[in-house]
Amino acid sequence: MGKRLAHDLVGMARQAGYQVVTIEQLRSNRWLLTLHDPTAGTVMLLVQSRALVSASDVQDLAELMRLRQPQRAILLAYTGTFTVAARQTATELADERVHLCTTLPAACQIQRSAEPQPQTISPGPAEANCSPPGDSAQPTLSSSIMH
Repeated sequence: MGKRLAHDLVGMARQAGYQVVTIEQLRSNRWLLTLHDPTAGTVMLLVQSRALVSASDVQDLAELMRLRQPQRAILLAYTGTFTVAARQTATELADERVHLCTTLPAACQIQRSAEPQPQTISPGPAEANCSPPGDSAQPTLSSSIMH
């Protein structure tokens, strides 16, 4: 399953318009991808493949951001959703670079960190469901990432 999922994640990132720089399997259900987006620079993608993604996953993302200093970071609940505590933790971080997503947003949807206001990503029919911190929208699972 590990190699297949890695292959699927790389394909998903490329399809969304990112260049995959690195991919690391951190745990059996957790992956870290470093992506390049021509408009937003380095994007760190932490993928958690389980039913519920929790506040501790958001805290792990924040720590990885502190260490690696990407322009953007996405926590992707692959085949799952976020707990209320996870959304609250992201809000408390008050970092517009952090996005909680249930599908990977297209590279062009991610706002540059130099822009003053956080951008709410509005999903279209085949686009990602993504909530920046402070957005009260409940993430839902998109069939575009289900197997």
